[in-house]
Formats: sequence, structure tokens, C-alpha cells
Amino acid sequence: MRVELPPEPMHFVNREVEKARAFHAVEEWQGRSRPLVLSLSGPGGLGKTELAFLIARKLREDFSDVLSVDLDDFRAGGELDPGEVLAQLLLSLDVEPEALERQFKARCRQYWNVTSDRRLVVVVDNARYASEIVPLLPASGNSVVIVASHGPLYDLEDGAAGGPGGDGTAGADRPGPSAGHRSGGRADGRADVRRPAGCPARRGPLGPAARWLYAERHVLFACVRLAHGRGLDAEIVALCEPVWTYAMDHPHASDVTELFRLGVTSALRSGNTSWIARMRCQLARPLWESGKLIDAGRELDGAFAALDLLGDSVPENKLRASTIEFRGMLSSARGDWNAAAADFTSSREVHLAIDNAYGAMLQTYRLGEANAKLGDLDEAARLLTEAHDAAVAQHRARLSARTGFALGGVLRRLGRTDEARVLYERSLDGARQRGSGFDEARVLDALAELAGTEGAGAAAGEHRAAAEAIRRRNGLL
Repeated sequence: MRVELPPEPMHFVNREVEKARAFHAVEEWQGRSRPLVLSLSGPGGLGKTELAFLIARKLREDFSDVLSVDLDDFRAGGELDPGEVLAQLLLSLDVEPEALERQFKARCRQYWNVTSDRRLVVVVDNARYASEIVPLLPASGNSVVIVASHGPLYDLEDGAAGGPGGDGTAGADRPGPSAGHRSGGRADGRADVRRPAGCPARRGPLGPAARWLYAERHVLFACVRLAHGRGLDAEIVALCEPVWTYAMDHPHASDVTELFRLGVTSALRSGNTSWIARMRCQLARPLWESGKLIDAGRELDGAFAALDLLGDSVPENKLRASTIEFRGMLSSARGDWNAAAADFTSSREVHLAIDNAYGAMLQTYRLGEANAKLGDLDEAARLLTEAHDAAVAQHRARLSARTGFALGGVLRRLGRTDEARVLYERSLDGARQRGSGFDEARVLDALAELAGTEGAGAAAGEHRAAAEAIRRRNGLL
């Protein structure tokens, strides 16, 4: 059971009528096709948030999970990003970062799949409009959503805001705060110490540092915006590096695009060509991952223009090789594997020239995958074998697993099934050790296909069932 609630305040009184109305509404709710929505509205400082938490605490014994989200944490320039709110809720429900759908509508369906058979309490703080609440409603009619807002949310109150699979949300019983005592020095009754919502201490591929970065991402994002507003260009470029780390762990994140745009603006303002190339590359990736391939291409054209002004130092050549790699990855996203292979080859040559073993290994891996896409399986097997051996020698656990998996796929296509099986099983062990269900499901699919080609129907079925269970757990089925 997950409970995302702050410590209970020492003093909180004068809410008995509102609490009674809320609990009565929950008792009377008949588990319809939509969740019960309890709306708490009133001016700031009256204790709406703490009342919502108090109600949630009392309900938690009868529900599977209690989640909380503050919508103000997701307002970039005042505008809410509902996709990011859904991402936080899905992560709290143990969906893996790699499994998050990238498009908003697909993520809504994923949220409904995950919540369809759960009995949840979801506390939503600082809502401004009913339309902000609708995508966050669980699909289960056995759930309760407690909404705190400064003003009435008329669509919710009138039952006009449609929930998943239903024609409206319940607003008949809406307790409203009257007056409350301050707790912990805060006028709205909230305790001083609050656990970062949406940052579960969870098993998975993210380590403690990455989980900390996720918990503090809004502080990091605010620093980028503040630095940009004050003209602190060097600080913005430096701050965009941990933003990049966050984006690699959370490829669903749409808010990073805005931050990288600020980074590009600052780099251009500074005139530093290295910064310009780096920031344009960082912006290009979330653009092409969101389907904006033309915009991504423009950013990389700008990055290459900056490369012409670079010198020949090792750091500058690393940046040059990285920029070429980004263009190859964009070509991969476009399906132009010949262009991708050419860029990966060029990037690899630069890394070899400056004796950057990791960079050379990574480009060898990418080049091997490109050759596999082009149908040159013998060359792909040679390159992927080289990349896999290098990853193992460099003690790169994740890349060892991924290069081994890619090599296994090529060997299977070449008919070398015994070798492929060994690599798949190693990749499966690695995925399970890292707690990456996303990678585990992918390897199970490959093992099922391999078993099928060998006539082992029962084993193939077991692998497919295991992969399906993982995807169902992540709301993908």
C-alpha cells in the first residue's frame, strides 16, 4: 500500500460538520462507473489542504493506495501540464519510467488501465478549473478524488465534467472548510515536513540519486527559469546538464523542452559556440521523441553550424562526435538507416581518434544496430560482438545487457539460436537485477519468438504470458 500524505498536524479543529458530510458521501457512494469527487473550495489559509489530507487519512484503511498531487508544482508559466501530472500518478502506481506513454491521450488510457481495478484515494491540491481534474480521475468507481481549490469548480459541482467511462463526476456532497487553526506555522494547515509526492522509494532501474533528482526536479526547473530571467547564461547551461540526466531517465517529460529552449536562447545570447552546439543537441532529442522531426532537424543544423567554429581540443572533438551521433539518431527516427550508419561511422572515427573508449563502444553498438536494420547481418554481428565485448570490459552493466540483446537478435536471424539463447538469458537476468520490467518484457518477447521457431510452443506461451503480465501491470494492455 502506498500512502503519500504528510505527517498529521498537532492541532486541527472545527471541521466536524465537513468531515461528517465527506464520510457520509463515501459511505453512500455505490461504486458506479466513475469515482466520487469531494470538492473543498475556499480562500487560501482556511485549511482546505489539511482537511483533504485528514479525510484521506481516515479513508486509507479501506483503500489500496492514497496518492496526492499539488497541481501548482506542474504549472510552467501558469499553465498546467496534465501529462506530467499523469506521469507522477502513474509512477506512484509503480509504472516504470520507460513504460510511460509519450502522447497525452495514450497516457490517459494507460492511467485508466492501471486504475480500472483499484480502490484509490487521490488528493488533488490547488486546482483552478474542472478541466484540470478530469484527466486525473481514476477509472474505478470505487475510488475517491478529493479536490482542494480556491474557488468553486462549477463543472464538477454541476456534474458536467466527464470522467473515464462515465458521464460526469459526483459533486452532490461537497464539504467546504470554514475556519481552521494553523499547524506547523502554515496558514493553510499543512505540516512543515511533507514527503515529496510522486517520488516513491521504489524498486527499479532508477538509483537513489535519480530518485532524488526526480523529487527535486521542480526546484531544478525553477532555477533554470530564474537564471534565464536574470541573464545568468553560464549557470543555465550548467543547470541543463542535470535536466538532461532527468530527461534520459524520464523520456516522457514534456517540460524539459521548454527548459532546453531557454538553454539555447542563453547559449546564443552568450555567443559561446560549444554551448550553442550542446544546447541545440539537447533540445533536438525531446523534439524528435515527441514527433517534431523537422524542428529537431533545424536545431541540429544550428548545432553543426556552431561546430565549424570549434577548435581541435579533446573536449571540442567529443562535442563534435556527439553532435554527429545526434544527427544519426534523428536519421534513425526518420527511418533513414543509411544516413544513420554513415553518421555513426563518422562519430566512431572521431572517438577512436581521441581515444575515447566509451564513445567508440557506443557508436559501434549504434552502427551494429543500423547494419541490422539494413539487412547486413554478418557485419551487424561483427560490430555488435565488438560492442558487447567492450561494454563488458568497461563494466557497463546496462549497455552490456543491451548490446547482448541486440547481438542475440542478429544471431537468431542468422540461425545461430543456441548463441542467441545464451545472450537473451543473460539480458533477462540483467533486466531482472535492475528491476527493469520494460527490458524484461522485451527479452521475454524475444525468447518467445525463439522458442516458437524451435517448436517449443509451451515455452513460447509461458514467455508471452509473462511479458503480457508486465505490460498489463504498467497499463499498456
